[in-house]
Amino acid sequence: MRNMLAKLLENRRGSFLSLATAALLLPVGAHAEGKTIAAAIAPVEPPLLTVSSFDDGILNLNQWTISGNAPTLTTEVSRKGKYALKSFLDRLKSEKSYRTELSLKGISAERGKDYWYGFSIYLPDDFVSDNIWEILAQWHGIPDEDLGESNENLNPPLSLQSQNGEWKLSSIWDSRQVTNKKNYEGKRSYNLGAYQRGKWTDWVFHIRWSPYSDGLLQVWQNGKKVVDTAGPIGFNDKRGPYFKLGIYKGWDDRYEPPGKVGVRTVYHDEIRVASGPDATYADVAPGGEVATTRRPLPPEGVAVESSLTANP
Repeated sequence: MRNMLAKLLENRRGSFLSLATAALLLPVGAHAEGKTIAAAIAPVEPPLLTVSSFDDGILNLNQWTISGNAPTLTTEVSRKGKYALKSFLDRLKSEKSYRTELSLKGISAERGKDYWYGFSIYLPDDFVSDNIWEILAQWHGIPDEDLGESNENLNPPLSLQSQNGEWKLSSIWDSRQVTNKKNYEGKRSYNLGAYQRGKWTDWVFHIRWSPYSDGLLQVWQNGKKVVDTAGPIGFNDKRGPYFKLGIYKGWDDRYEPPGKVGVRTVYHDEIRVASGPDATYADVAPGGEVATTRRPLPPEGVAVESSLTANP
């Protein structure tokens, strides 16, 4: 398409081709793609720490780090505005068979502080149920390498997943100075019900990261509180977790284990993070008029906890 436009422009040297005329050359059903560049990050009003709604059509590499395959911006769907983030994964053809993600830069949580995270996820109509899990949002720990920890020996302390047609949430904690995934002090898993395709699902997380009893996890799904758990969450690391989103699929490689699907597409939009004593649900909930406008408080709901296990 770009080559076609370039040739037309070259053949019209000395004449003016308007953007409107150029737009007519796009085939029916075509979608505009955003830019992936390093640009200045727009300032936000406290208690917000960052906002990424992609309305400017820019995937800002000063704000995000690509992890695995690179997601793109698209106008195929959006929660609000024009653009959304599109993560695509092809088990056989993608450079990384299992990961298309972004990592949020510059915000690693401090132990004992409250953080609010808001975002929206769109699962397309062809997002069929699969027995192999995929992580669509996660908070990844930062290992203390000087103590012998490594990413290979740690799982994310919190991850939002889909599996077998349902939303799943996994929480892990360990208060020991050196953590190894072979013997975490404890885990919790939550079944958050069947996912819906062809529409946006809004999420808000309120987390007080602490591997001790003063930790807190609250989760709202489409405005309904579905998790409300006091207690440990996360690891005893020098730096707290950072946020990631996209697709991380539970494939060991391109062929094993076998699953029902080999291609996945997921969309994210309306990402906000806030912290501080004045931060609330309203600061990060998707769908507000502007990033700095406080949104309505959520309705009350009931926590859903499916299982609890603790390692000795």
